[in-house]
Amino acid sequence: MKRETGPVTLQTIGPRGVHSRRALIRAAASAGSVSILAACGQSTGGGAETQASKPQAGPVSLEIWSPSMDPPQTTAQEQVHKDFQEKYPNVTLKLTQIPGGWDPVVEKLQISITGNVQPNATRLPDNNVRLLIFQNQMMALDAFIKADKYDLKMLDQGMIQRTTVDGKLYTLPWSGGMLALAYNRDLFDKVGVSPPETTKAITWDRLVDAATKIRRLGDDIWGYRVGGTLDTPNWDTVKEWLPWVWSNGNDYFDKTETKPLFEQPNGIAAAQLLTDLMVKYRVAPGPGMSRPDGTTGKVGLGSSRAT
Repeated sequence: MKRETGPVTLQTIGPRGVHSRRALIRAAASAGSVSILAACGQSTGGGAETQASKPQAGPVSLEIWSPSMDPPQTTAQEQVHKDFQEKYPNVTLKLTQIPGGWDPVVEKLQISITGNVQPNATRLPDNNVRLLIFQNQMMALDAFIKADKYDLKMLDQGMIQRTTVDGKLYTLPWSGGMLALAYNRDLFDKVGVSPPETTKAITWDRLVDAATKIRRLGDDIWGYRVGGTLDTPNWDTVKEWLPWVWSNGNDYFDKTETKPLFEQPNGIAAAQLLTDLMVKYRVAPGPGMSRPDGTTGKVGLGSSRAT
């Protein structure tokens, strides 16, 4: 989490925002079998049970896709690859970073699966994983997990359940996070507004009031920053909206994930709040406008993903 100028406090505004890793490895090393975490490609027989692949002898190359990562993330990922290759020296890992966030990764992956030229592994957010599952473009991992005697109890069970469909598991989680509300204490002090309490949810009215007063500090000071790319529909913007939906007692689908709920009044109200921050109250920059990064010290409030 990057810090704004001055003390920054995180306050939870939504319980989700979970990412999942799809390590789509279908090869093995001669020194021993590689744990096969997930398989990418069109499932056979509508998702029928798949036999675990036998270890391959000789050199093996595995290509892994990921959205562009910042330097610390890249360093961590490269260390994982280094540790892996020290254990399996005949396996060569190639990391391909795709710019533009999650959406371009998903689009490129779907095209590659259609042409049967998909990578061995990729990182995906959990919402895209479920889309690929229901399109029969992912293979269940149960046979591989059983063959490698992989202990699922060590993993977050909520994330495991998220990508379990019809009793079959399609993913092993790589990382998880939550969206939190970050605020700049210095700007709150300047306008004489008490900062949000870390143990108590902030009301929408109080958020708008604080953002409005902070906006009055200057033309280059914003009360709130709406995340995501606002010019085109994308998942990052949806994630910005979802915590407000949840905080207002709503969700985007029911438990069966077949009935949409976001069109209900409390779901619409969440979208209206974010729109009003940009259009009605003008305390947040809207589409097409320059939006300062949270590290500039010129943003009073904004959501941030904490991992």
